[in-house]
Amino acid sequence: MDRSYNLKLKQSRQFINDVLDRYPSFCFSLNSFEDPIVARIGVKECLEHEMLVPYPVLSEKAGTFVAQFKYTVIITKGKTSVITGLPLDEAQFKSEHAIKDQAILDLLAVSMN
Repeated sequence: MDRSYNLKLKQSRQFINDVLDRYPSFCFSLNSFEDPIVARIGVKECLEHEMLVPYPVLSEKAGTFVAQFKYTVIITKGKTSVITGLPLDEAQFKSEHAIKDQAILDLLAVSMN
């Protein structure tokens, strides 16, 4: 959002203007654009000049699942409040792996509320 660059291609300028109008600070998919060719050309030049930040795709071995949980918090003088994110019931998830580092376990034990 804080990068500035004069894009060379007309399609790239059209693409970034569309992104800024429709998705000023949110994720988007190239499938949501009318012309996929213009979108692909535009996203390529924008990524080359760091005008967009790609959202990483999580992957694992074939046949396994990857999960990622994120929260948005407000940190104030008196408390920390979770303002977005879904409640997570850890009892629904089982793993054969465990965290052994006590410092990490202590950090995970801290309530998000």
